[in-house]
Amino acid sequence: MRTRSLLWLTVALVAVLVAGCGIQGAPNFAQAEHTPFPFTDLDGQACQATFEADVLPLFTQAGVWYDGSPPCIACHNKNMVGTQSNAGMSLETYEDILAGSYRSGPDAQGNDILGGGNWEQSILYDRLVARKDMPLGRPADSPDKGLEILAGAPVGEEQ
Repeated sequence: MRTRSLLWLTVALVAVLVAGCGIQGAPNFAQAEHTPFPFTDLDGQACQATFEADVLPLFTQAGVWYDGSPPCIACHNKNMVGTQSNAGMSLETYEDILAGSYRSGPDAQGNDILGGGNWEQSILYDRLVARKDMPLGRPADSPDKGLEILAGAPVGEEQ
């Protein structure tokens, strides 16, 4: 039986405080697009997730952040790369996210949005948690630490 556990999302991307299986801090997704990456929840339970199944949908699916929220890729897509609009950033793919913001073109590297592994110093943390100005239209009463989503699984359970 496939199970998913509750995460407190403080990214993206990406970094989370947890109840049940979830990540504390920002995992290194550099090698984890299709490969399960391990993490330990706040209760010490061993968990795993994949970027493709558990992280990418946070950027590509509507309604993830709050009821009626647009997907991040509605504004941050390949058409924006090479422009100053919408941070010149695409969040459509693993490679796009790693390529960052304000890219000069599709093959260029931009600004690291993941904070080089320091979540609280990342651009995503700043926009999603500190300023709370993303995603657009985010309700003012959103929790300070992030929003609840389902992702990941205890080690040994099917994803």
